[in-house]
Order: sequence, then structure tokens, then C-alpha cells
Amino acid sequence: MLELVFQHTHDCIVLLDSNFNFIRVNQAYADVCARGIGEFQGHNHFEFYPSPLIEDFRRVVGTGIPFHAKDRPFIFPDHPEWGVTYWDLSLAPISGKNGQVNFLLFTLKDISENHRTLHALQRTNQALKAISLCNSLLIHSSNEHELLEGMCRVVVEAGGYLMAWIGFAEQDEGKTVKPVAQSGHEENYLTSIRISWEDNELGRGPTGTAIRTGTTQVNQNCLENPKMQPWRNAAIERGYQSSIALPLAYGGATFGALTIYASEPDTFQQDEVELLEQLAGDLSYGMYNIRSNAARLEAEKELVQVGERYRKLFDNGTDAIALADAETGELIDVNQTMEELVGWKKSEIIGKSQKILHPPEPGAVSRSFEQHRTTRESDPIETQVLNKDGTIREVEIKASSMILDGRKVLLGFFRDISERKHYEAQFEFQAAHDSLTGLANRSLLSDRIELSIAHSHRTHRWTSVMLLDLDRFKLVNDSLGHDAGDTLICEVANRLSHCLRPGDTAARLGGDEFAVVMSDLSDEKDTIQLAQKLLDSLNQPVLISGRQITISASLGIAICPRDGESPQMLIRNADAAMYRAKELSGNSFQFYSPEMNVRMLERLELENGLRRALERKEFELHFQPQINMAQGHITGAEALIRWNHPELGLIPPGDFIPLAEETGLIIPIGEWVIDTACAQIRTWRSQGLPNIRVAINLSAAQFMQKNLPKLIAEAVHLNEIDTQCLELEVTESMVMSKPDEAILILKELKKIGIRISLDDFGTGYSSLSYLKRFPIDILKIDQSFVRDITFDPDDAAITKLVIDLAHSLNRKVIAEGVETEAQLLFLQNHHCDEMQGYFFSKPVPAIEMTQMLAYGKHLDLIPHEVLPDCEMT
Repeated sequence: MLELVFQHTHDCIVLLDSNFNFIRVNQAYADVCARGIGEFQGHNHFEFYPSPLIEDFRRVVGTGIPFHAKDRPFIFPDHPEWGVTYWDLSLAPISGKNGQVNFLLFTLKDISENHRTLHALQRTNQALKAISLCNSLLIHSSNEHELLEGMCRVVVEAGGYLMAWIGFAEQDEGKTVKPVAQSGHEENYLTSIRISWEDNELGRGPTGTAIRTGTTQVNQNCLENPKMQPWRNAAIERGYQSSIALPLAYGGATFGALTIYASEPDTFQQDEVELLEQLAGDLSYGMYNIRSNAARLEAEKELVQVGERYRKLFDNGTDAIALADAETGELIDVNQTMEELVGWKKSEIIGKSQKILHPPEPGAVSRSFEQHRTTRESDPIETQVLNKDGTIREVEIKASSMILDGRKVLLGFFRDISERKHYEAQFEFQAAHDSLTGLANRSLLSDRIELSIAHSHRTHRWTSVMLLDLDRFKLVNDSLGHDAGDTLICEVANRLSHCLRPGDTAARLGGDEFAVVMSDLSDEKDTIQLAQKLLDSLNQPVLISGRQITISASLGIAICPRDGESPQMLIRNADAAMYRAKELSGNSFQFYSPEMNVRMLERLELENGLRRALERKEFELHFQPQINMAQGHITGAEALIRWNHPELGLIPPGDFIPLAEETGLIIPIGEWVIDTACAQIRTWRSQGLPNIRVAINLSAAQFMQKNLPKLIAEAVHLNEIDTQCLELEVTESMVMSKPDEAILILKELKKIGIRISLDDFGTGYSSLSYLKRFPIDILKIDQSFVRDITFDPDDAAITKLVIDLAHSLNRKVIAEGVETEAQLLFLQNHHCDEMQGYFFSKPVPAIEMTQMLAYGKHLDLIPHEVLPDCEMT
């Protein structure tokens, strides 16, 4: 049995004499060295593999103290193409009767594959891996130096810091802090500085203070923290911006500190500090355990008999080992590692059938053992074993057979791979799912569409692909912030998932765009029912950041095989249908039609042209005059942007402003409008024309820019114009999305002398209490009320109410969209201050506006005393 253990264990085993000459190696060692077993006889270990480990080997021979090393990298000199391999090492002395070490039992465990797997997982989930690696070090480190160096390395590599080091508090005269381990961007930093834990200048930095007080010291800015003065220059040279020093203590006494440096200031926030404090506490406890274990190991005597050596290998092997009768399957023996793996004590498991280890589906456990009724050895198999508590453990099994005491027995080697399997499963899930919502991502969606298409071909039924985009989602992000936006996205994902049938797929494609795949449909009716169900579900209010929000969505549908027979074509056509639904005011769904691709191409061309319009100077401003209704002369003008497309001609704002807002181009376009309007005011002034005010419309995104007041002030200053000549128009919905913030922005604009008008008044949801607080100069009556004031009593009443309300608040009133003489007379009769509309002039280019001002164009008004009675009956 012992011979079989020697030859078939996963570990490499070498027996050396006290001069490190090979006595015997097992097949596993010969395989990894790419040599035959006979090639080792007559050679010295360090003849084949020169290494600093020779000093550790000599120390074991001299002291009789075992040596262990974890995660040692190694490059085989004869096979550099293998790259770096990683090994756990163990060196056990074997003494003779005289007490001298005669032999060395050298065991190696190849952990390269596990090392590479964990390294790959670290790149995908850095924080999770950092915790796992630190816990692994604390559990498996066999000596203090290995633990300290390993912890520093993990902190730097997994935590993303520049450097980490551990220092011990010396009890010398200067109370020096002695570095004992470090990792990262060091460049002689620790040798170029001096740190103390005494209460003086050198001891009042983060590390010295942490040791002296036993409390965590956070330094958020090396450049500004006066306590960092002695080390500032050295820190600057290496890019250290912030640091944290964590005391290391056990038994009520602080013996050192873990100090970590980061490349950015303000790195260490509360949650991170708490995690690092926990890590420092675990490190302190781990050091205490290592020191205790080292003392215990030094007191143990080594077994000298060959049988005892192999029994130790069986009992304390890193693999779990089970011995079973080949005929009956009865368990004969298990080692301690096997007990830990399955949760059964040896006394509980011996004599029972090996089926006690079988999961509900026995799988490879049974197959691996059954192979040995006819063969002596099996290849490693990955499967599961059943733990005593009912949990399932992932394992790799390799089994061998042998004759023991006249009967055939099976020897199984079990290696726990649960952690690796967990990380692999997590990695696979993350590769196919959206990280925010957990829905399928674009890659998995494409696979699901492929499967549905194949199903449709077999069953001659339909597959439906839907693309869904939230209406006005940008407004939620801009007004409530991105955290609120993420909350809304997750709520939408949850509602979509609850609407689907088993077998349907919901996916998030990015931003606020989602997709749904349905298969096994008989006709359009099935798709219509689900589409309406999805829209109805989204229309239900949701509470976010203390506000109740009602959302809607635009949904496009493509059907296989009618609208395409590939995932790419179905997604593209559903996307075209979705944009058509959005164009039709949203909160609806549209089926794809071929004409939609033409519209999509036109929209794409329009978007590409819009991105080049600024640099090609294709925009221009038109101006619509505003008339004083007491005197009839021009007092102002509203600046309205037009796009003079080189091929399509003059494009009105309604055709490209929504696209500019969607693409984010509204910000640079808005800045161009401000600069151009200010330049036009300066030109009119230099020509000696009447001093009128020019009104500019602000977008929601532009209004919420933190630098808006500064941008306006710079444009006014650059063009040397009076701030009273500039008026900014904001809408009700714009200022009421975040009224308190809007008030602050408006007050900043008023400080520099800018006039403010509230556009579209009466169409939104203004609160009169807020209206009183807003520093507004002018209310603009929306043209939807003006249009029907001469025959709609409600519109007439609202218009009069707005005029009276504005005057009572000492605000002026401008009526928009005045197109008839009857509308003009009504407004004049009710003392409206100003008007604009086609009755006097449509928006005109700057040159025509200049001519109006130069020739003094005005509106002939009826004297108030002879105005007709415009009251409605």
C-alpha cells in the first residue's frame, strides 16, 4: 500500500541523503522534470536545479527543523518554454538513532494551474479576489516571512495600490520602525527614509502614530498633510498621494504597522478603511498562530521508521485519501484531509459503503472506483462528493487498485476544487450577463435568438425580437443623478423579467436599452399581448430618491422569419421599429416595416451631419421680434437656431434639436448660440441701432451645467455688451425638476445682470410658491393658449389669469404665437406687455432683423380708449 501511495499521489516525492544526492524519486517528480526515473541516480539535486533553496536544505540538515514554502515560482532551466511554474514545497528531516539527519523527504506540489486560474479571476473581480487571496494566505502560510511578504504582495496586486510595507517597532534608543516586508513601487523608498514611533517629528507620521497610539492613521494627501513633511519629497518622487497606516497587535500590545500607499489623494474612504482594519487584525492573528505553530513544530520529534514515514504521508497528505474494498465498496481507511473534506470522522465512516460519498447523482465517484475491478489506475475525473451536512463539494478524483492482506483494495485520491469551480462559474456568468441588472448581455442575447430561430424553422412558428428604450430617461439622470438612474434601470429589468413566459429572454444592451426574445408564437396577436403587457407594467409609478416617477418606453418589434433570419438583422430591424415608435411620441410599440430602414439611414445621415455642422459653420441664428403693446415698437427678439444643411437646405430646430439632446451635442451647440447672439448684439450696437434685448433658449442639460453663469459672463465680457441686453429663457419643466438647485442657478445669473424669462408658462406643473421664489423677470404665455383665446373661454380665462398673476408679482408678460388681429386686440385689451408672432413677423435672418431696426419697423396699435370689447360671452 505504501509503495502505491508513493507512486500514485498527485505530489512529487524525492528521497535525498544529507548531501542532497538523489536516492529515489516517484513517477510524478520524474514526469514534471521530463526525465526518466533512472536518470537521477548518482546526481545531486542542485546539480540539476541550482537554487537559493540550498541554504534552506542545509539549515534543515543542521537543525533538524522541517522547512515549508508556499507558492514558489520556478522556471525549469531545461524547458524555459514552459514559463513560470508555481510550487508548494516541504522538506522533512529523517534522523538516525544517533540523532543526526541522514535523509531528507522532499515533497513538491504543482500549484501552477490553480495559480493561473486565480490570477485570471483576479482580473475580472479584483475586490473579491483580494479577500480570497488574503484569507488563503492567513490559512496556508507556514512561516512569518512568507505571510508578511505575501500580504504586502496581495494588497498591492489585488488592491491596486502602489506600495505596501510592514514595519516592526524596535525597542532601541530611537524607537526605530524596521521594515520587514514590502511589495510594489518601492525604488529604495524604505532605505531612503527614517521612521520612528517615538513622539517626535519622525514619529508623528502615519506609521509611527499608528504604532504609538494603536489606532488607524489615514493620510488623504501627502502634499498637504503637515505631518508628512519629513517624507514628502521621497513620496512625491514615487507618485505616492495618500496612505493609510494600520496597527498590528495581539495580546493587547502593538508590535508594528501595515502601511499602504495609493497614487490618488482621498483614496481611503470609510468602507475601505474598515476592510483594511479587518485585514490588519486578521494578519496580526495569523502571525500569532504561525509563531505558536513554529514553537510547537520545533518541539516535535521526527519519525525514523520507514513505515512511520509513509503513514505520515497518508495521514497528512495534501490530498484527501480513501481506501475501500474493491468487491464490497466498504471503506477501510481515510486520512485526516478526507475527514475534513466530507465532514465524517474516521470512526463514523470506516466499515460503511463508499456510496456514502455519492451525491444524488453518483456520477464519476462510482465510475472511477468501478474502473478498478478490471484495471489498476484511472485518469483524473472531475465530479462531486456528498458532505455529511448534505452539501456538495466539487472534487477531482484519481484512483488506483492494489492487493492488501490478500484482498484487492481501491485507493482514491480526492482534491477539493470547489473554490476554483465557484470562480469559474462566476466568471462564466459575468461574461454572459449585465453586471448591473443580471439580465442577459448582448452576447447571450445573440445566442438565445439563434436558438429561437432554429426552433422556428423546426416548428414553423414565429420568433419575436423586441427592442425597448425608455422615454426621457436622460431627464431622470440629469435631474436626479446617476444613482437614481441605475435604480430605475434595475426596476425596469425586474418588471420585464416578471412579464415574460418561461423560456423567454430579457436582456440589457446598454444604457436604457433592453431586448426581449419570444419564441413559439403562432401569430402577431401573441406578440401584441406581450408588448402591451410590458408597456403597461412600465407605466406603473416607481418611487426613486423620494420622488414618485412614472416612466414609459418605446418598443420596436421584428418577427422571424418575416423580418429576418439572423440575430443581427432582427435586432437591427427591431431597432428601426423602436425609433419609429419614439418618433410617434413614445409609450407605444411598432412592428418593423422595410420603410423604417430608409428612415434609420436618414436619421444616421442627419446625426453624422449634425456632428460636423459646427466645424463647417452650417448653423445660423434667426430672430423673431418682440413688440411693446403700449407703443408698438420693437423692444427685443428671440434668437432661434437654424441649420443650413448643404444638401437639405434650411432645417428647423424641431427636426434636429431632439437629436442634439440625445447625442449630447446640445452643449456645444448651446454655447455657440450664446456666443453668436452676444456677437450680434455687439454688431447692432456698433451700427448705432436701437438697444434691444435678445432672448436665448436654454436646454435642460445646458441649464444644469455648473459653469453656466461663468460661461455667460465670459461671453458678455468678451463682446463688451450690457448684460441687460441678454435674456435667458427657461421652461417650467426645466426649473421644476430640481427647484432648489434651479433657484441657486437663477440667482447666480441674476447677480451678473442677466434677465430671465419663464417659457411655456401654464403648460407644466409650476407651484405658485416656487414661482414667487424664482427670480423671474418675464412670463411667456404659451401659444397653445393664445391660439384659441378668441373663441375658447377656458384659454381666454387662463390667459387673463396669467397676465393678472404676473402683474401682481411685478413681472412682465409676453404672449407667443400671435397670428391674428383679434388675438392682438384681446391681449391689448387685457394689458399684455409684449407680443411676438407671425402677425408682426416670422423669425428672420440677422440681416432682415437689422433692416427692421434700421428702418424703425413698428406695429400700428389701436389707442386703448377706442379698443373694442374683446370679452367672450
